[in-house]
Amino acid sequence: MPITFVQSSGRDITTSHSVITTNFPVSSSAGNLLTASLAWRSATVTVSAVTDNAANSYTSAAGPVTNKFRSQMFYVGNASLGATILSAAFSVAVTQSAIVMVEYSGAAGLSVLDVISVSSGNTNAINTSNVTPNQDDEMWVCMVGKVDDTTGLTPGAGYTERQDIGGRVAVEDSAMSVIVTNSGRWTTAGGPDWQCILATFKAATAAPAVTAAAIDESYTMTAF
Repeated sequence: MPITFVQSSGRDITTSHSVITTNFPVSSSAGNLLTASLAWRSATVTVSAVTDNAANSYTSAAGPVTNKFRSQMFYVGNASLGATILSAAFSVAVTQSAIVMVEYSGAAGLSVLDVISVSSGNTNAINTSNVTPNQDDEMWVCMVGKVDDTTGLTPGAGYTERQDIGGRVAVEDSAMSVIVTNSGRWTTAGGPDWQCILATFKAATAAPAVTAAAIDESYTMTAF
């Protein structure tokens, strides 16, 4: 059963703040995967909490990835019904941050995260290292943060861009139907400081169908 994109939202703030929020267009569905990708202007400040109005508990997939600034990806599998408002709180106020929230259906439950790869740099070509997931039908989610730069971003080949918040943070994804070795990729211009995170998420697996033939094979007929 493949994972599919449902909806996304995002925003940025360029004045001093300690909390950033974003709102989904519609309420999320129960059991879905939610991801939250953040970039902020600091090399030392941390994200102290990621919460939503459905009381979901978010886990860090990877990060913070740090060079001049920081980025981090969070997620929750098997989310509760009705999340519409996502909030991220910082340990200390920052002057710039950006956030993207994405919902996917068809993901595995709590043990949904498979493999990750992170990188940072200041080149126009943005790449993570190659990864190889452990099962078919995984959703590859790749974020890039360059919070102090508004140069445009182009998603990598085979990826679909879900949000680009003014060039400060962007998220792309790719539903891989089979196991492949690949990387997260973006391109930009001007050589800004960037941080990139790739995470692959496992699809839910359906229980094997029980057929009449299977039932017949499991019993020995006895004549009376």
